[in-house]
Amino acid sequence: MRIRDAISRVKNGINGIKRDERVSNQFVHSILNSTLELLLKQQSKDKRLFSNLSILTVSECEELEEIDVANCSPILVKSCRTLKQSVTTFGIPYYSSYNRPLLYVSSIDDSVDFIPSTPFEFAQTKFNEFKGRKQYYWFENGKLIFPDTEIDYVKIRGYFKADLALKLNGTCRSVLDQEFPVPGWLEKDLFNLVQTEIYSFNKRIPKDENTNLNTNIKT
Repeated sequence: MRIRDAISRVKNGINGIKRDERVSNQFVHSILNSTLELLLKQQSKDKRLFSNLSILTVSECEELEEIDVANCSPILVKSCRTLKQSVTTFGIPYYSSYNRPLLYVSSIDDSVDFIPSTPFEFAQTKFNEFKGRKQYYWFENGKLIFPDTEIDYVKIRGYFKADLALKLNGTCRSVLDQEFPVPGWLEKDLFNLVQTEIYSFNKRIPKDENTNLNTNIKT
């Protein structure tokens, strides 16, 4: 579902609201985003979230490049032996109830699942003798960062918000034509909540008693 389709569905489902500047596409998109973020957080443990690839941002073969190991952790400079990051710069992700990006990251053959972490948390694993061979990553400034891994390519699936500067084949793509990543089983709740929120917001706005007057002479 494109963002423009989601906005149209919301507007078509609202009764009793004059479609004026108070219900702009930008406003509806904002409410859609915030409501979807809330629902995704509530359902972040549901395995179905990553089953529908058509609504996800997917990179089946994301190349990793080495970066300065000094960036590994502000807590312990020597926290990791090597450090890599995704070549691609990603947009803003939706987050889980644990304040982790809603991403699934694995090796190309799915033999290794990377665990979401932070530089501080990864530094703490250095003191854990039972850390084993676990692999970690964190999200920073649009990049996925991978400490101490020998893997050069990973698979990424995730929920990202619309990119205001998205380009495809050198051509800018309108935000409205980008995918709105709502799982099918959350659509009904999402649109009901959004329509209720917009209707409630509109009711709080004082009515214009001088609708036939020019804006310069209203009292």
